[in-house]
Amino acid sequence: MNESTEVIQEILESIGLDKNYRTASLSLLETGESRYLRDLKLNFTSTLTSAHLTNKECALLGLATAVNNNNVPLTNFFTKYAKENEATDAEIAEAVGCASLLASNNVFYRFRHFTQKEKYTQIPARIRMQLMMKPVTGKEFLNWPVWLYQPLMAAKCV
Repeated sequence: MNESTEVIQEILESIGLDKNYRTASLSLLETGESRYLRDLKLNFTSTLTSAHLTNKECALLGLATAVNNNNVPLTNFFTKYAKENEATDAEIAEAVGCASLLASNNVFYRFRHFTQKEKYTQIPARIRMQLMMKPVTGKEFLNWPVWLYQPLMAAKCV
């Protein structure tokens, strides 16, 4: 067994998956014995804790990111991790709703920004955002758009 296979198995076991589970991406990284796998393991581990966020907030942010990326294994992992860190069902639902809402906003505003046509800047978004009016997770919830989408945001939105 090579080092790449060992690292992949450690990652998979840490999220509760069978050590033989593979996605197409993992298979390609494993076959090429990519050095990135060690970075992936460290980067993933670093998402679980933070000096600035509670473990529950890390879990909810991870969940929102996993949902946004349609990653079922990570959605399951972060849901479990959130519950282990005392997240309520309402907070978990809010993280999922946040991912959906922000994805809608991202598409709309990126389209508006990149078309650079005045006509589109005049059209209202009409995207309901009741979720953000009284967030269960508190007002810090309003920072989630930046945490989740900052890498994707158009310069005008930041």
